[in-house]
Amino acid sequence: MFSKFFKSVFKSLRLSIAELKSVFSLALSGILLAIRTLLGTFLTFLVTPAVKIGFSIIAIAVTGMMYGPFVSALVGGLGDILSYILNPVGGSYFPGFTINGIVIGLLYGFFFYQKKVTLVRVIICELIINIFAELVLSTLWLVAWFGQPLQVVLASRLIKSAIMIPINVSLIMLLHKPIYSLKNKYMGIKLKKK
Repeated sequence: MFSKFFKSVFKSLRLSIAELKSVFSLALSGILLAIRTLLGTFLTFLVTPAVKIGFSIIAIAVTGMMYGPFVSALVGGLGDILSYILNPVGGSYFPGFTINGIVIGLLYGFFFYQKKVTLVRVIICELIINIFAELVLSTLWLVAWFGQPLQVVLASRLIKSAIMIPINVSLIMLLHKPIYSLKNKYMGIKLKKK
């Protein structure tokens, strides 16, 4: 069972890396990185020092659908760095949040790349991202960075996740059909049915 899982993971990574050989894919990945950066810069709101509400995650999800885990991890990580350079909200740069962007990109890529996007798959993906990246990693980074009590940071992160999960699920469900249509039309790649 684990060998099948790891083969699937490595196959997705290999295919995702191969996506960057196409000039069209490279250009569109750059556009998605720019969109992620703009959303992270201009559509992110600092609610408290421990909670930012933003929509840059949608550009990472779209990249994961189109180009897989490697490319979406690049967009997630580089987008975090570029967003901070353009608009340093919340103080100094902290590399932990770049790690979050990479992890989120990997997860979106593994869940959506060359797979049928269903409501159940999107909900499971969002739950895993919110539990692992938002509640565990972000909470640890914020406690280490600000020195606030764990319970305070975790409570605010739980509220943020409860608000953002249904919004992200809705946006991904709205966007996945046009995204796959675009990829099928311009790149000649058909979605695998699973």
